[in-house]
Amino acid sequence: MADLQTLLDEYANSHQNPKNKLIHFICVPIISLTTLTIFWGIHPWLFVGAVVFATIYYLRLSAPLTWGLVPFLLVGTAIFVTHPMGLPLSILLFLLAWAAQFWGHKVEGKKPSFLKDLQFLLVGPLWITANVYEILDLAKR
Repeated sequence: MADLQTLLDEYANSHQNPKNKLIHFICVPIISLTTLTIFWGIHPWLFVGAVVFATIYYLRLSAPLTWGLVPFLLVGTAIFVTHPMGLPLSILLFLLAWAAQFWGHKVEGKKPSFLKDLQFLLVGPLWITANVYEILDLAKR
């Protein structure tokens, strides 16, 4: 497994355009939350398995980023899951966010990182978290 900085640098390489970066700052969290909500809707154990897998993956890369990301995902997913329209809304937001991200990559002129390596589907949320930490001047990764 590549180290955190290598993964973040490679992910950042295909997210240089300000419009694409903004789209990703909005859409990556939406996709993360709605994916987990959809998993919950399919079966709660699918949700649990995804959270456990992602948490282990994230902890292997960076405990500080994990402690910022995983609680956000759990609280955000709980909000969607407990809302009466949570699942249908999640499906709609999931589709719209993916469409926006593909448009962002068209603007960027580069393919999404996950087309090269599926691992980048999990790196995206870490990249957002790392950038938020940097903006808030929080402890280093």
